[in-house]
Amino acid sequence: MTDRRVRKTRDALRRALVELIVERGYDRVTVQDILDRADVGRSTFYTHFHGKDDLLLTGFENVKAEMAGTQQPGDVLSPLRAVFRHAGDNRELFTATVMRHEPAMLVVRREMTKLLTEYLRPHLPEDELDLVVTFVIRGMTGVIGWWLGTKAPLTADEAYERFRRLAMGGIGPLLP
Repeated sequence: MTDRRVRKTRDALRRALVELIVERGYDRVTVQDILDRADVGRSTFYTHFHGKDDLLLTGFENVKAEMAGTQQPGDVLSPLRAVFRHAGDNRELFTATVMRHEPAMLVVRREMTKLLTEYLRPHLPEDELDLVVTFVIRGMTGVIGWWLGTKAPLTADEAYERFRRLAMGGIGPLLP
């Protein structure tokens, strides 16, 4: 269990980062901007995080944990449903990153690629793995961008189902 003060500090830093990304874009946000907004000292920040990429990815930790718990038999992509739910719950942040192809999205895409590669490795031949992961990650961010950008009246689960149908049409023949 994390100390309440630590949680409060980490939450303030995350909140500050999200607000600043929405306002300015990820690449224009500095650690000092985050510190000023959160009213946190530099040494406190570096006690918890290595830099702003590390801070950004702390929000991704919850998604990774949820992904691990959502595997459904017969749906090799089912863990990605958690990403759609996270996007639906954090529309402003996802719109500011996915829609603008922000450097923040590149950081998240890199982590998603690592995670999905390990998850799909047992299901695919090694020579197809990188291609399939790239296809799925790009397709997922494209569908999330479409969903949030058009404000399509879909739930996160409905948006995921549309993505899954499209993606499985492409990768289904490669799966055993």
